[in-house]
Amino acid sequence: MSWRRILLLCLSFAIALCAATWALLQRSDAATTVVRRLLREHLLPPARVDGTELDLGLGRLVLRGLRVDDPLRPGTPLLRAEELRLDFTVDPFGELVALLRVEVDGARFDLGPTVPQLGQLLRHATGRGGEPAALPAVVLRRTDVRWTPRAGAEPVALDGLQADLLPLRGRPGVHALTAAVRAVDLGTTVQVAGELEPAGPAGPSGHATATLRGARIDSALLLRLQRLSGLDLQGVDAS
Repeated sequence: MSWRRILLLCLSFAIALCAATWALLQRSDAATTVVRRLLREHLLPPARVDGTELDLGLGRLVLRGLRVDDPLRPGTPLLRAEELRLDFTVDPFGELVALLRVEVDGARFDLGPTVPQLGQLLRHATGRGGEPAALPAVVLRRTDVRWTPRAGAEPVALDGLQADLLPLRGRPGVHALTAAVRAVDLGTTVQVAGELEPAGPAGPSGHATATLRGARIDSALLLRLQRLSGLDLQGVDAS
């Protein structure tokens, strides 16, 4: 048998193997098994996922029924999401798979008095060469937040969060932030706009401006803010 024929046979076998792997991942629970293993390998707190859907052609992985526990409050969920979509591309010259976009839909965050840091959530918070891991575009839709500012306090309710954290062209590592959320206890909508540099030279940094819509800044509002946050606002005058 000639080397040419051997090479053709090997190539045919490789193509058939790739096709079989493609079909296996898309038509069975193999992708779910892989995702569950990756969650155990990369997350410090317990996490689980009910199921997945993989489309290699589109470069998209969908996680359904995701739960990640709070490392500072064992047994308490930090995040529960109906659906999480990951868009990716194959990068043979860098990371094997490069993450482009993360979209969370129908989620709830439960935050305690102390919010976990990245190093308390991820086993490996850096990328190749020890550099901080690159942050992809992040989109939140239909997301509710419950924040307990101190032990024994009633949680602050933030409903219907819509947020976009998108990389800025020409400014590597810098993301534009836009968000809007309904502050139930204050009876107002809070809008936020700014910039964030998650992996700056001195750590995460950024700036943002918050705007209250549909709320009157008066003494009653300040009292609600003081009750919810625990801050001393006695010296603030509003009328």
